Amino acid sequence: MAPKKLRIRGEAQVPDESKEPATEDEKWLLVPGKIENFTYTGKNVRVPGSLIGAAIRKYWPGMYTPVLGGESKLAYTWEDFEIAPYPGFTSAADAVIKKFWRNYRVATEHKERADVVLRNMCRKLTRQQWYNQRITCIGHFYAEQGVRYTKPEIVQGLAPAMTIEDFMSVVPHWADNNKRAAFMELVKNWVGENPDFKAVSDRNKANRGNQGTHTAGSSSTDRYRERLGKKLGRELGEMEAWMHMKLVTPRPNEPRPAPEMKPVMNGAGRHWWEGRRNGWKQPSGRRTEQHEVGVGAHHGGAVGLGLWPSRRALNGKAAGALFLTGGASAAPISIRCSGWELRRSSSV
Repeated sequence: MAPKKLRIRGEAQVPDESKEPATEDEKWLLVPGKIENFTYTGKNVRVPGSLIGAAIRKYWPGMYTPVLGGESKLAYTWEDFEIAPYPGFTSAADAVIKKFWRNYRVATEHKERADVVLRNMCRKLTRQQWYNQRITCIGHFYAEQGVRYTKPEIVQGLAPAMTIEDFMSVVPHWADNNKRAAFMELVKNWVGENPDFKAVSDRNKANRGNQGTHTAGSSSTDRYRERLGKKLGRELGEMEAWMHMKLVTPRPNEPRPAPEMKPVMNGAGRHWWEGRRNGWKQPSGRRTEQHEVGVGAHHGGAVGLGLWPSRRALNGKAAGALFLTGGASAAPISIRCSGWELRRSSSV
């Protein structure tokens, strides 16, 4: 008896032209952020990144030939989209951008900045599509076998390895028909058959952080701070919003924070300290988050250090400081950053 297939959610798609806004005023109004995000107000606004991702998949050129008469190449980056042709448009990138502006608008004075932000988002989200698609394919493949694997489980490698044939049995709609050969090239990257891609992947894995999860979802840090500020009824500083977003206890199958070795320099020489997270109390007695620093030698003596969010940072102020104080014979060492105080601790 064949296993019962599990219900799976379909991928987000771009809206049909018949459902797009008929006038400029009907489009969703955006405000460009600093680097690679838009903010918006109102209800039922589609997250810009969602539409961009769907458009990148829809207008993916697959394989293209950068140089006339040259070898074909897999379109993998936004720079590839800017070169690769697409029927009805000057390039695949042109198709994505025009689809975006058929659904969104910005104030005239923001248009130049919006174009820069949009390109930055497209550059970031293009690579992200292939990472996400691998996870989606794995989830869909095993759902058809009656087994459910969540994204964290797939990321942690808990799902059994898949072959090229397995992946090609769950080709997404946007890569079917004339793009199947190009999709197979993506799959070869995923299964390790492309040595160049594997070398880059191994390097990135070694550099990747292991600080657990966050609660922002697909929201940018600016939008997350704005939303949290409305919820709390006050304006938040960047450091406080970041800490709210970042400090989430990892699930059992997710990586835990690892000790981090960092150099601390002063006139007396070089000292290494090991940071590890522990629960503690602020000087005010309120329970919060601590980064407590291990023991290091300084002029033959022990150095005890503790890391506190400064009160000004906790109150949403931008100003704050990180102070590092050495042992009994040491002169104080000062390191400045936003929102932290690193003080001597008697507990280490």
